[in-house]
Amino acid sequence: MNLVVETSNSADLIFRNKIIVKKILNGLNIENETFKHLKLRLISKTFDTELLSLIKKYFKKLEVDLKYDWDESITKISINKQLISPKEVNECYHLLQKIGIESTRMAERKEECIFKMKSMITSNITCDKLNLKLFVMDWNMGDCTNYQPREVIDEILEKWKVKNIKLKFVRNPYRNVSRPWRRPGKRFLKPFHFMMTPSSVETSEVSKVFVEHVVVDARWSEMEHRYKEHWEEPYLNLFSNLLRLFPTSEDIFVIRELKEDVALMFDDVLNNLVKHSWIGCPENNQSKLFIRLKYSDFVIHSEREEDIPEITGYYINDFQLSSASPEIELKFRNWRNVLEDYDPENIRQSFTLKNHFTEKELHFELVHTKKTLEMARQNLCTPFQILFYHQLFNF
Repeated sequence: MNLVVETSNSADLIFRNKIIVKKILNGLNIENETFKHLKLRLISKTFDTELLSLIKKYFKKLEVDLKYDWDESITKISINKQLISPKEVNECYHLLQKIGIESTRMAERKEECIFKMKSMITSNITCDKLNLKLFVMDWNMGDCTNYQPREVIDEILEKWKVKNIKLKFVRNPYRNVSRPWRRPGKRFLKPFHFMMTPSSVETSEVSKVFVEHVVVDARWSEMEHRYKEHWEEPYLNLFSNLLRLFPTSEDIFVIRELKEDVALMFDDVLNNLVKHSWIGCPENNQSKLFIRLKYSDFVIHSEREEDIPEITGYYINDFQLSSASPEIELKFRNWRNVLEDYDPENIRQSFTLKNHFTEKELHFELVHTKKTLEMARQNLCTPFQILFYHQLFNF
């Protein structure tokens, strides 16, 4: 019995010895296998302290990547290129939703909910770059748009002092993600999504937002997979709501893929962009708007009875269309690798739409494959398309 006690005491002394513990940890590959060794923190206070010291050393910068594996039907997350367990995956993937759920779970009044939410988001984190993947739809909720809790977004942007934000809209493989904090009796947080009518979206306080650059991957939209007679551009209000949420941003870059489902002509696309991009936005907003329009497929439009936007010459709703300046061309080139979205075989050219009365500008890059460009030129059906593809898109 005494031998057991003495052995236990000796082990305790060893595991409390800072020099020995450091040597043990230095013999492990903590930098590249951090999550594998996290349980060592439970051995002793010394192990806990020394391991946390190494984590702080190796994790001064965090790179979080989330991907949905369609073959295995699971979400995979890696932090600094290290894959972590499925339990942590679920918790990280629904960060905004989980904070919303936890904040409302025990609250009886809105004030209690907001207090709890603010206490969960601490200011000891600073984040130069924040990458978020947002679901477009929320299944089993009437297939409605997936909402995010607006107060949670605002608190993270303010406390973490986010400077660069990258949003990616993705397919939702889960069900009822936002239901717990949106059910009757627990609706203490404002529901928000980027397709909302701009008049219902509050503009963020400039003093509480530090975002300088916004990149949005809007290539995916479940709303496109519907009957064409009910089709509506799903991101019609995207720019306007981005300007409201990030009023301090120097530039906002969006990538939009025009697929077979898109039942709009090119005339409609440009017309909608200039009509809706600045709805209800402050006149003094200086953010520069950029959009990359990719034709991955091309829809042949038969003659339509609907009104085609009236476009005279190079003017679309008081916006003059022209080739982009070298400076704008360079910006689009610099963004090609941001979203891993560059195919050297693609044919691309950038343009600017400018309103000379308001000085508002929208810059767009049109990207075609050889096939879609050939189909576009063979099926020109409006005077504007003839003018554009013969005089401006010079390939």
